[in-house]
Amino acid sequence: MVWVIDLLFHPVGFIKRKAESEPSFKEPLTVILIIGFFNAVAAYISVAKIAKAFPPELKIFVSVGGYIGGFGAFIMAFFSWVLVTAVFHLFACLMGGRGSFSKMFELTGLSFYPMIFSSMAGLIVMYFFFPGLQGVIQQNLTPFMYNQMQRVIQRSTPLTLHRVFNRFMMFSMVALSGVSVRVNHDLSRSKAALSVLIPLIIYFASTLWLIPYLVKQFVPFRFTQ
Repeated sequence: MVWVIDLLFHPVGFIKRKAESEPSFKEPLTVILIIGFFNAVAAYISVAKIAKAFPPELKIFVSVGGYIGGFGAFIMAFFSWVLVTAVFHLFACLMGGRGSFSKMFELTGLSFYPMIFSSMAGLIVMYFFFPGLQGVIQQNLTPFMYNQMQRVIQRSTPLTLHRVFNRFMMFSMVALSGVSVRVNHDLSRSKAALSVLIPLIIYFASTLWLIPYLVKQFVPFRFTQ
């Protein structure tokens, strides 16, 4: 497990060395498995805590959602690996890169390692600091329940700090992905940076504007008081 120490303390050098070797998916698969595990447990814990706030006759249904959410969070780690690799590889090719997709797949998986710390922090926050919602959800369930839950969660300082930390880890992952793009596709620093920054900007634009807009247009009711 020497590679773990090397990746932890010398990520850029490790990725550059891996770019010169034959593709091997043992290390990136380990990284994604760890992320998926932490995310799955955190998702289950959050749903389990929310379930306590529901009436007894509904707790069983919400609890089942915890298992589904945990499984979905685990699978999402792998889906994110595939999607991010494909997007970065596509933009690198548009910038004139001629790298291998299989090598890009390996290096992007390694670049995800900062998200291990984010996932671990998320699990700790969910277990110790996820706010209780027993006083929020009442017997008379209405669409306004969601809005109340959101306000309680958003006011939670630990969750807010974790969101900030998660963004920092995401930017670290993108920076390492930029190194992966540069060494795999033999691009200049500026072109490699653009290959990862353009998708990142599109992602943040969609989360800040597009997704809320679509929800507003297609959800049959609004969560307002």
